Amino acid sequence: TQWFTKAASHGLSDSQYNLGVLLENGLGVKADRVEAYKWYALAAKNGDTDAKARRDELKGTLSASDLAIAESLVSSFKAQTPNDARAAGEDWKKRVNNDANG
Repeated sequence: TQWFTKAASHGLSDSQYNLGVLLENGLGVKADRVEAYKWYALAAKNGDTDAKARRDELKGTLSASDLAIAESLVSSFKAQTPNDARAAGEDWKKRVNNDANG
């Protein structure tokens, strides 16, 4: 689950869906339907139709308070950016050039 979590946190919808499946069914992790809903909803936002179907089905099984928590997790999610040394170096060069020219 470590790699699914890492990839899902970076916004990869396939991994978000797969992590939802693992969490919903307690496969290799403790079952957590609130977290499963979050990952399904995020994957659905990225166009995954299977995730949309699972999210909608799971929605009917959550209590109102659990659904509110899950929706809050979805709305506060921000994909992590990969730690790319080349991109960081290019960004640094742009900032240095902007400061020198600016």
